[in-house]
Amino acid sequence: MELEVSDIRNVKKNMLILMTIWPLLDLAIFVYRQEFSILIRLCLTCALFFMIYRGKNWARQLFLIFAMLGLIIGVGASIYFATISIWIGVGMLLFTVVLATLPSYLVFNKKAKAYFVSATLVKNSH
Repeated sequence: MELEVSDIRNVKKNMLILMTIWPLLDLAIFVYRQEFSILIRLCLTCALFFMIYRGKNWARQLFLIFAMLGLIIGVGASIYFATISIWIGVGMLLFTVVLATLPSYLVFNKKAKAYFVSATLVKNSH
């Protein structure tokens, strides 16, 4: 699938919107808890998202692996928290679903997949 310039701009815009939400949540957690490990996670997340934004397929695949692990842990935590309070469990499940939008976009959107393939082909042709 050949992407036009407008398609590439749309894919990058959608990824940027989705990738902005994730670090903002990490930043909010850092402000609340003020732990150095959260700051390191925020920096690593931003670096990974930068590589995804640049079209690095290995970064997309690494993120998808981390996201799947996070999704499994999030669903498990939702079930656990639902035993304490149904509202906390539902809130955690909604939070997990919202965070699953970026990996879903990267996996299931045909133009996003084509963006990573075209970025790899352009790099290999030079």
